[in-house]
Amino acid sequence: MVFFYHWLFDTPNTWALVPRAFFSQGYLGVAVFFALSGFLITVRYSDDLRDHRVSTVRYLLKRFVRIYPVYFFVLTFFVVALGRPIGFAPTTLYQGLINYSMTQALFPALMLSGVSTAWTLTIEEMFYVAAPRLMLLLGGNAVKVYVRRMLTIAVLLSGTCLLVALILSILPQVWPGFILGASLEFIVTNSILGRLPDFLVGMLAGFLFLHREQVPWLTRNAARIAWMCTLGLAVTIIATQAAEAPGAWIVNRILSIV
Repeated sequence: MVFFYHWLFDTPNTWALVPRAFFSQGYLGVAVFFALSGFLITVRYSDDLRDHRVSTVRYLLKRFVRIYPVYFFVLTFFVVALGRPIGFAPTTLYQGLINYSMTQALFPALMLSGVSTAWTLTIEEMFYVAAPRLMLLLGGNAVKVYVRRMLTIAVLLSGTCLLVALILSILPQVWPGFILGASLEFIVTNSILGRLPDFLVGMLAGFLFLHREQVPWLTRNAARIAWMCTLGLAVTIIATQAAEAPGAWIVNRILSIV
């Protein structure tokens, strides 16, 4: 979906609803990407961080090493040196600092500059910083307790993030191009304030995977659940396409989380 979304661009706009949905909703891959991150970080680090087998500093260092060197290489030797793709390279020191600090998602006007898809890494890094604290808050090994805490924290955090996003959107833009004073649509769609639920979905899935012996019906019905989820995903993708309209970003964001 991600590949065809970038390859075809506007071509599917003339197609019927169902085929158009699967070829023009590639941006839903961002939500899947964030959910996978929440899943993998939980599976890999929740027990190690809780039992102090890995320190928070070492965990963050490993996250930095995994992402930044490759990002630096691509930005320097493809975007800056070779100018590919055309028109995306930073042209001022200010733009360069934002690109090399990987903070594009905090600057709406420059979000797609440099490595154009790297705005997601700004959000990813923010989640990495928050993840140890989130795992500590959720804690425990009992699935029922974890799910109850997850639902409570998800509601509280999402509500708080939405309130902060609303406040940011109505404040004056004292720093040109910064997220402060950006539209509510941008903040909810392209910042950690609107994307945190995607990661929380993945964290919940990761915990259920780690403690699947406590929910034996999940394992017994794995194939059936997988098919039902695949069908649900397809229906949600079509619904997202059907909801495409000016001002429909709230509906699209909710469907993206689903």
